[in-house]
Order: sequence, then structure tokens, then C-alpha cells
Amino acid sequence: MKRLRKTPEVNPGSMADIAFLLLIFFLVTTTILVDKGVKVILPPLADDPDAKRLYDEDFVLNISINANNEILFEKSELDISQVSSQTRQFLKDRYHKRDRKNTVVALACDRSTKYATYIDVYDQLKSAYSGIWKDLAKENYNTAYDQLGRADQKRVRDMLPIIISESEPDAF
Repeated sequence: MKRLRKTPEVNPGSMADIAFLLLIFFLVTTTILVDKGVKVILPPLADDPDAKRLYDEDFVLNISINANNEILFEKSELDISQVSSQTRQFLKDRYHKRDRKNTVVALACDRSTKYATYIDVYDQLKSAYSGIWKDLAKENYNTAYDQLGRADQKRVRDMLPIIISESEPDAF
């Protein structure tokens, strides 16, 4: 005759303890992703808030993005794929002139501009500067920018620093 074995019972009180311990474990070990945004180095705060630095208009490149996400490059419509090359040409044209460290890219956008469009334009501007730095490294050090040491890379970046002025979003 076979004996029927009873199934052992599980204490439901310990289940709550186990669930609680698992919850604590996952809360402690999980990292929460934080939106990183765009890394921008802000200029130091001016002593006189009313003081404005005036730039020569020949050294200011005006780029704006309207509500329809159209890119206006010096008031002429431009495709996103051309922003880097046109900005690079503007920077190259002004590089050999007297005041190259004051060459400014003024970026303005409408309040209803899509964030993705803004980021795409910003990436294109950074790409233009990166291309110029590669050219300057080749001219001055006869080597690729990536092959330079940190100190030399900084010297190249200082030859034509990134100056992107972003104005408050405005309705055009």
C-alpha cells in the first residue's frame, strides 16, 4: 500500500518578507538614468550685468531655426546637411583675419522648434569646429588632430575657440 505524502505548506508570512527584501535589494542596486542634455561651458559671469560685448558684424554668423524647423543661414534657407560645411567655410574665411577669437556663431530658435532639429543643428556646428581643428592641426603640427597630445589639442582649440551664442527662444 502506497502512502500518500502530504505536500509541505509554505508559510505565507515569510513570502512577504522575501518580497520586501527583494524590493529593497532592487531599489538599492538599480541606477536611475538621468537625462544628460547638451554639455555647454558657460562663460564666466560678468561683473557688470549691463555691460555687453560688441562684436564686429563681419565676425557674427547668424543661424536661426523657425517654427517650421527651417534653418535660416544668414536669412537664407539652408538644408541641415549643409550647415556644417557652410559654417566651416564662414569660420575659415574669418580665421586669417585680425580678430579670429571673436568669431561668433549666433544661434536662435523659435519656441516651437523641435528639440531634435535644434540638436541636429548644434551637432552640425560642433562638427564644423571639429573639421577646422583637424585642418589647423595638419597646418601647424603636420599631424592629425587625434594624434596630438592633450596640450597640443588645447592649443589648436584655442586658435579658434567655440563661441556659440544662443539667444532666448522667441517667436519670429
